[in-house]
Amino acid sequence: MAISHRTNRLKLIGTPAVEQLQNGRYQLTVNCTTMNSREDWYSANKARIFPDFGSLESAEMSIDGLTPRTGEAYTDMRLLAVQSSTQQGQYIVTLVYQTLGDSFVQVKDDTVSYTENGLRRITRESIAKAGTDFQKTVGTTSITSQIDGETAVTCFLSSYEIDDTDSYREVTEIYVEPGEIQTLTKPGRIEGTTEVTIVSTGTAVVPTGTLIFSSQTEKQGYSTFTRTTIQGTITGTKQTYKDVVQVEVPGEVDCTVTSVSSGGEGGTIAIPKVTPRRRKTIAATVTVEVLTNPPDTATVAFDLGAISCSVTSTNASLSRGPGATITVIGGPGNTTSETGFTKNFGASASVASYPGCFLTSSGSSGSVSYVTSETPIASGAAISLLQANSSRKTQCIGTGSTSATGYVTTGVIKRNSRPILTALDGTTFFEVITWSV
Repeated sequence: MAISHRTNRLKLIGTPAVEQLQNGRYQLTVNCTTMNSREDWYSANKARIFPDFGSLESAEMSIDGLTPRTGEAYTDMRLLAVQSSTQQGQYIVTLVYQTLGDSFVQVKDDTVSYTENGLRRITRESIAKAGTDFQKTVGTTSITSQIDGETAVTCFLSSYEIDDTDSYREVTEIYVEPGEIQTLTKPGRIEGTTEVTIVSTGTAVVPTGTLIFSSQTEKQGYSTFTRTTIQGTITGTKQTYKDVVQVEVPGEVDCTVTSVSSGGEGGTIAIPKVTPRRRKTIAATVTVEVLTNPPDTATVAFDLGAISCSVTSTNASLSRGPGATITVIGGPGNTTSETGFTKNFGASASVASYPGCFLTSSGSSGSVSYVTSETPIASGAAISLLQANSSRKTQCIGTGSTSATGYVTTGVIKRNSRPILTALDGTTFFEVITWSV
């Protein structure tokens, strides 16, 4: 009597083939014939002869199910493949099982290779039943690799690949020995510093100093880390030298008077005497610093911004002269004359501003008076002269700065600041250039 496998509809042909695999795993190949070879292959009947992928060797099939005999079933033996064929007139169903548990087991020994830098690279293949959770972390999970009697080498998970089927989950893990594969050194972008870059695999190798660049890439199945730091004295004074600069000097405004004359007549007029603001060249000390906080510049040397004044000039004139003359003759020796007069008044004003200048005198006044004409008139038997006079008064009235208060000739002339580097911790370094005297 033929022995059935999982169902009464599958009858064993001979003895199943058993292959022992590594790490306690087995592969079982079972050949069976069907009860109705003419129709069992039909689509409507395939459930009679084809079990589900991943099902246990010991599990009963849904149609005419049969439990295994004592000692027959292998632990965690799950269906990997199934196919049918016709051999010598018989319809044959071949079922292949493998040990697939709920934890990953290596299918073979590790494959060991080496990178061009002599660092060890481990390839590990593991298998488990479908849906088994893979709980390892790239860059953190590590293994110990030892060949013969050598010192063990710790390697870190660099990458992994998962292959899923209905029967199993297979994982290929890549572990690499951490280490430097390249070191680059160059002058730093800040005077007195050096920038060091280390490229490593497996785990990041960080040079000493302030970290300014970090990257991680996947290449050839393993992670490559790049870290750059700046070493040396970053902050402080980097250069000091002399330079020639132009600065401004405040001007002066003096409200004064000046004498004027012409044709024997004269007087004074009020004027603003101006010494304008000017520029001069001086030697300044230039300091180049690198700071994390640029300094505030509250007071600047040679700054004319707070110095300014203005002058209002006024001009008032008055001219007076004789008008019409009326003469009355009352008889011999009795003649009377009367003369009227005329007046003319004029005034004007102007304002001049002098930025960067201060007043040395805030007021002045001047005047000019003279006879403009004489008119003879008869008064009885006598003749008299009537004079026309003219006068002019000028004033200068200054307002604003009366001294160079706030103007200093020592200290900071100007300062430029710009960011030149930001570290990965958020610290920003500024280049500060200061001209001072």
